[in-house]
Amino acid sequence: MKRGTFIDTVYILAALNPRDRWHGKAVELSQVRRTPLVTSDAVLTEVADALAHRSRRMWASQAIDDLRADPDVKCVSVDAAIFAGGLDLYRERPDKDWSLTDCVSFVIMRQQQITDALTADLHFVQAGFRALMQE
Repeated sequence: MKRGTFIDTVYILAALNPRDRWHGKAVELSQVRRTPLVTSDAVLTEVADALAHRSRRMWASQAIDDLRADPDVKCVSVDAAIFAGGLDLYRERPDKDWSLTDCVSFVIMRQQQITDALTADLHFVQAGFRALMQE
């Protein structure tokens, strides 16, 4: 049984930016009904960080608010246990260039038995998940 699809930073940024190299794929995948959709406040923080320039700040804030208000999107709060699990994975894999946010995402995906991610990030594939934007 499919448990949902994880929304990663790469997908959100590509969907928001028509000049992003992955924009077309993000738009294409957005047309496919996938529920439940799951992301985390760590991913949303990463999106905000990427769009922190003052010229994009209000636009980024609105996009994040829209995602958080969407009834089809579950935003997981990164509590102490999830953060510790992500940090453990980050520490245990010095052979990978995975970010801490990636590791936190992997912990959430494993906990929720999610195999598919809306991302082009090959780190998800390295961790055993499907990166739908790469397919």
